[in-house]
Amino acid sequence: MLRKTTAFGLCLMIVFSLYSFETSAAPATRFGETLASANGRVYAIQKDGSLWYWGKGTFNDSAGDQSPERAKITKLMDNAVGVYGNWWSGFAIKSDHSMWKFDDDGQAVKVMDDVQEVANSYTQWIALKTDGTVWRGNIYGESKPKKMISEVTQISAGIESFYTVKEDGTLWGWGQNYSGELGVKTKSPDVFKPILIMEDVAYVRGAGQEAYAVKKDGSLWGWGNSDGLIFTGKDETWAFDPYKDGSQSVVTSQFTPSKLMDDVRTIDGRNHLAVINKDGSLWLWGDNSKGQLGDGTQTSRLTPKKALDDVVDVTAEGAYTIALKSDGTLWGFGTNSSGELGLGSFDYESHPTPISLMDNVAIPGTEASFPSSWANSDIQYAKQEGLLPVSLQSRYQSHIKREEFIALIVRLIEKKTGQTLEQVVEDRGLIPAEPFLDTDDPDILRIAATGIINGVGGGKFDPSGLITREQAALILTNTARFLDVDSRIDSYSGPLFADDKQLSQWAKEAVYYCLQNNIMRGIGDNSFGPKTYYSREMSMSTIVRLYKLTNGE
Repeated sequence: MLRKTTAFGLCLMIVFSLYSFETSAAPATRFGETLASANGRVYAIQKDGSLWYWGKGTFNDSAGDQSPERAKITKLMDNAVGVYGNWWSGFAIKSDHSMWKFDDDGQAVKVMDDVQEVANSYTQWIALKTDGTVWRGNIYGESKPKKMISEVTQISAGIESFYTVKEDGTLWGWGQNYSGELGVKTKSPDVFKPILIMEDVAYVRGAGQEAYAVKKDGSLWGWGNSDGLIFTGKDETWAFDPYKDGSQSVVTSQFTPSKLMDDVRTIDGRNHLAVINKDGSLWLWGDNSKGQLGDGTQTSRLTPKKALDDVVDVTAEGAYTIALKSDGTLWGFGTNSSGELGLGSFDYESHPTPISLMDNVAIPGTEASFPSSWANSDIQYAKQEGLLPVSLQSRYQSHIKREEFIALIVRLIEKKTGQTLEQVVEDRGLIPAEPFLDTDDPDILRIAATGIINGVGGGKFDPSGLITREQAALILTNTARFLDVDSRIDSYSGPLFADDKQLSQWAKEAVYYCLQNNIMRGIGDNSFGPKTYYSREMSMSTIVRLYKLTNGE
C-alpha cells in the first residue's frame, strides 16, 4: 500500500477551491508557415509545435563569432504553429493565435493576439489577424499598430513594400515603389495607402526590391528591380512627379508584371529564386556562387532548372536554399559560412548538393497536433518516462477510444511493475478473457481479466468506442487498486460539483477517489462533466498523475 487517502470532511466551496481544472480543447488549428529565414538565421517548426533555429545571429552571439553554439540547431519555443522572418527580424504565431517577436537575446516578446500570419520589412511588420484585417507596426519603436486593410487572406513584404491578397483575389500593395516594387507606375515613389496591383491572385511574395505573384491559374508573375531574375521581362523608364524643390526621379526598372512560368504553387528567394511547381518539383535560378541552386555546381544562371522533387515549402533568403519535403524532412544547400545549414559548425566551403538537416518538420496547412498548454508538461513527462505510445503522440485534443485508453493503462502497468502485461497476468494467476466478437487483441483480453475494464455486453468490447469522464474515473481507480494503491474513500459529504447529480451511482466513489488524489480534475464552472467524452490529452495527464501516485509523489 503506497498511499493513504485523506478524509473529505470539508465544505463544498473549500474543497472545490483546492482543485484546478482540465480545460476543453480549443478548436483545432492548422500550421501556417513552418519554415523561414532571416539574414543567415533559419527557423523550422516540428510536428510537436517546437520551434528551432540555427545560423548566424541565432541569439548565441555572446558565445563568440565562430563558436559552434551559433551553428547548432537550438530549440526556441513550444506551441508554435507559424514562423516568419526577413532581414533581421523573426516572428512566431502560437496555437492560441498570439503573435510573438524575438528580441536580440532570443527572448520571445508578445506583440498582439488573434494573428494568423506575419510579414516584415527592414523597419515595419504587418500582421494578418484571424478576422481578415491587416495591421502595421514598427519593429524598433513602441508605436501603436495601425489597421491598413480588410478582407485579406495572405500577406508578404519586401525591403519597405507590403502586399496583401484579398478574399476576392485582388492584390493590393503600399510602401516604397522607387524600383517598381508595387508593379504599378505611380506618381510618387512612396505610396502610403493600399493600391490595386492585379487580379485573380492566389499568392504573393515580396523579395527585396521586387515581388512575385502566383495567379489562381498557377501562372507566376514578377516585377521590380530583379537583376535579371525576371528573365522574360523588359525594363521600363518611368519619371515620377517632380519633388517640391523641382528635382525629379527617373528610374529604369520592371514596373509592369511579366509572366514567368505556369503550374506554380509557391515561390521564395532574393538574389536567387526558388519555385515549387504544382507537382512538387523545386526549380531554381539566379546567383549560384555558393552552390545555392543545388545542382552540384557554382555556376549562376538566369533560367530555371529542377533541383528536387516532392517539395512542399522552401526558404531562400540568402546564399542558401532550405527545402521541406512532404515526408517532413528538411534539406539544405549553399553557404554554411554562418551556420545556415545547421551542421553544428561553420565552414567556408560551398555545399552545392542537398544535405539532410532535420526530420519531423510540420507541413504547412496540416492540423497542428500537439498538447494544449495545460497538458504539455504532463505529456512531455509521459514521453520521457515511456508511458506514451508513439501511436498516441498526435491529435491530443481528440476523444480517446477504449482501445487507446487501454494502451495507456498497459504502459502504466508495465512501467510500474517492470514486467510485460502478459507476465503480470500470469504471475497473478489470471486467465485472459475469451476473444470478444469485435476484437481478439491480447492486451485487451488480459486487461479484461484484471477487472480494470470490461466489455459492453453482447459479447462485444467496442474497441473504437469512446470513454466518458466518469468511465475514465472508474478505470483509473480500478487500475490504482490493481497496483495496490489504497482506493478507499474514508468519507465525503455533499455534492462537490454543480453537476454532481449527473454522476452514475456506480461511478461516484471512483470519481471522488480520483478527485481526492488529484488524478482527475474538474472542467471549470464548478462542473465535472461526468457524461462528456474524455480526450487523449486528458487521459495522458491522468495517467501521469496516477503513475506519480504509485510512486508516492
